[in-house]
Amino acid sequence: MTIIFELVLTLVEYPVGFTLFWAFTCLALRWETYTTLLLVFFTVPLFCIFLILAYIVIGSYFGSPETNLKSQYHGWIVFKDEGLKKKWTNKKLPIREAYEWYFRGKIDFTRSTLDVFHHRMELFRMVFSFSHLTEIFDGVIFKAWLNHDDTGDHGEVTPVYNLGNDFYYAFLSDPMFYSCGVAYDSSDSLDVAQDRKCGIVAEQLQLKDGDRLVDFGCGWGSWLIYVAKHFKIECIGLTISQCQFDYATKRVKEEGLEDRVKILLLDYRKMTKDRFGEFDKITCFEMSEHVGIRNYQVFCAQIKDLLKQDGLYYLQIAGLRRAWQYEDLVWGIFMGKYIFPGADASCPLYWNINQLERGGFEVHLARNQGVHYAHTIESWYNNIVQNREEVVKKYGQFAYRRHELFLAWSTMIARQGSSTVWSIIAAHNTPVDAYSSKTTDISLNRTEKFISKEVYNTKF
Repeated sequence: MTIIFELVLTLVEYPVGFTLFWAFTCLALRWETYTTLLLVFFTVPLFCIFLILAYIVIGSYFGSPETNLKSQYHGWIVFKDEGLKKKWTNKKLPIREAYEWYFRGKIDFTRSTLDVFHHRMELFRMVFSFSHLTEIFDGVIFKAWLNHDDTGDHGEVTPVYNLGNDFYYAFLSDPMFYSCGVAYDSSDSLDVAQDRKCGIVAEQLQLKDGDRLVDFGCGWGSWLIYVAKHFKIECIGLTISQCQFDYATKRVKEEGLEDRVKILLLDYRKMTKDRFGEFDKITCFEMSEHVGIRNYQVFCAQIKDLLKQDGLYYLQIAGLRRAWQYEDLVWGIFMGKYIFPGADASCPLYWNINQLERGGFEVHLARNQGVHYAHTIESWYNNIVQNREEVVKKYGQFAYRRHELFLAWSTMIARQGSSTVWSIIAAHNTPVDAYSSKTTDISLNRTEKFISKEVYNTKF
C-alpha cells in the first residue's frame, strides 16, 4: 500500500514529467497508426488509475468485513430518518455516510461524540464508496494539479478562516493558537501547553533581542505576540483571512506591541527579499500544507532566499503516516472536504525531509508531536461541547456537528499516529561554514549554533 501512496505523491509533484515520459515511451514503441498511439497513450494510464482505485475500494471492504453491530452497541445510534432506520438498525454504518447523516440530523448519538469515536471500529466500517472517489478527484487531485495558484488558494482557504472569530474562539479559546501545545502531564491545561510550546519553539530557534522574524500563516497572532512580549524583536505575520487580520491587529494594538509586530493581509508568494529583506528566523505553523505538493520546492526556495545565511527555520507540518491504513485515507478525504481544503501537502515525514534537503536545507531536529496534538485537540473538543448552544444558535447544527466530529475523530487519529504533526528545525546547507574554513565569507557557524544544552534540554 505504501508504494501506491508514493506513486501518487510523485505523480502529483511531476505531472508534466510523467506525461512527457509516457509520451516518449509510446512514441518509441512505433505503433502502426496514430490512432493506436493515441489509444494507448490515453487508455493505459486510465486503466492503471482504475486498477488502483478498484484495489483501494475493494480492499477497504475486505479490511472491514463485519456488518452487524455487537449487542452492547445497540442503541448507540438513533435514526431520525425512517428509511435509514429500516435499513441500518443494528448495522455498522459506512463511515462517510455516518458523518454526513450526523451533520444533517438524520442520526444522533446517545453517547458523547468523543466516546463514539473511541469505539468507532465497532460502530462504523472504514470503507470507500463511489462518493469518496469523486471527492478524491475534486478535493485532492484537481486542486493539487490545477488549483494551487493565488486565486485558487484564496478561494479555498479564506472561507475556512473567515467563518468567524467567535466560532474559532468557541473551541480554541485563549490563546487562539490553532496549533498543538506541548504537555508534560496528561492533566496540563490548554493554556499551559500552548504557552510551553511557544517557549520551546523560541528556544529551539535561539531567539534573541534584535532578531527579525516572519511567520507564514500567522493566524490570530498568538505566536508573534508571545515572542514580542519576551524579546525585543521585529515580527511580521502573514495571513489571507480578513477575520484573522482584524483580530490579530486588534490584539497587537491592545498589547501595545505595534512597534514590534506587524500583521499583513498578504499572500505568502508576495513575501520576497526584494520587498521585505532577509530574516534571522522564519516560522511556519501548519500553513505549508496549503502550499501544495506541486509548489513545495518553489516555497522552499522562497524560504531559503528570505532566511539569512546563519538563520534558522522552524517548520511545523501535519501529515499521514507512510504505512497508511484505510481509516487514515478516509479521514484525510473528510478533512480535505470539510476542514482544510486544498491542504494536499500533508505527507509522511520522509517526504517533508526530502523536500527540505532538496531545497538546500540541513535538518537539525525533527520531532513527532502527535500525542501532544491529541492532548490539544481533546481540549478543543471539550471547549466546543461546552459552547454548543452558542455555536448552534449562531452558526447552525451542521457547523457545530462538523467541528465536533472533526475534533473527536482527530483526537483519536493523532493519538494512534494515523496523522501526526512534526516540528522541524532547519538551516542553510552550505558547502563549508564559518568555523570549518578560514577563507570563506559564509557566516553560518554550526558549532556555535548547535553545541548548546538548550538544544537538548529546554527549561520550559
